[in-house]
Formats: sequence, structure tokens, C-alpha cells
Amino acid sequence: MERRGLVYLMIILLVIAGILFLLKLFSSEDDWMCRDGVWIKHGNPSDSIPLEKNCGGYDLKKIRDSAKLEALALNSTLTGNYEYNENSKTIWFEIEEAGKIKPGCNPAIVFELVTKEVEINWRCTGLLTE
Repeated sequence: MERRGLVYLMIILLVIAGILFLLKLFSSEDDWMCRDGVWIKHGNPSDSIPLEKNCGGYDLKKIRDSAKLEALALNSTLTGNYEYNENSKTIWFEIEEAGKIKPGCNPAIVFELVTKEVEINWRCTGLLTE
């Protein structure tokens, strides 16, 4: 009888170890985590910052609306593509037909998450001739 109890105990421990292994295997080590209202990288996530999900009051729709207003001031529109810069805590929105604005430039609308300011970064390269 004692041997049978030991076998059951071993089976239970193996099942628990298997469950823990599967949880670790399928858990998302490379993901974004919301801490104190700020998105923090955990590992090396393949996705860009999930601004569609609320973390500390970031509302991507409101941020896009602010960027759209700046683009309208340039007689342009947003492409829908954006990049998040983790170091500067900024979101860079691409602008359509931006080359018509200044030759040699590829401007972007930049939204600063900390100060909530919006500005145009002209991203000009090379020698500009008039």
C-alpha cells in the first residue's frame, strides 16, 4: 500500500511539473507590460508598443487626432503607419505626399507622450538647394 501511495505522489508531482513547464513555455516572455501608467518592454517583443490598449491614459485615437491636425496644417494626411521610440517616449506618424512640402525632406508628426506636445520633424537629409 505504501508503494502505491508513493507512485500516486510521483504522478501528481509529474503532472504539476508538466503544467508549470507548459505555462512557462507558452507564457509571453517577449511582451509589453503596463507599469505605473507607462508601457515597458519585457524581453524583446516583436510587436510595436500596444498603444491601442490603454495604459496610463494614452488614448491612441486622441493622439492620432492631434497628429492629423498637424498634418492638415501641412495640407497632408497621415499614412496610418507609426513608430514608437522607447528612448524618447515619442510616437512618429508618417505623412503622405510629404515630399511636396520641402525637397529632400520626409517629415513626420511627432507626439511626445510625457509632455503631450505635438510637433513636425522635417527629417531633411543631404544638401538642400533653392
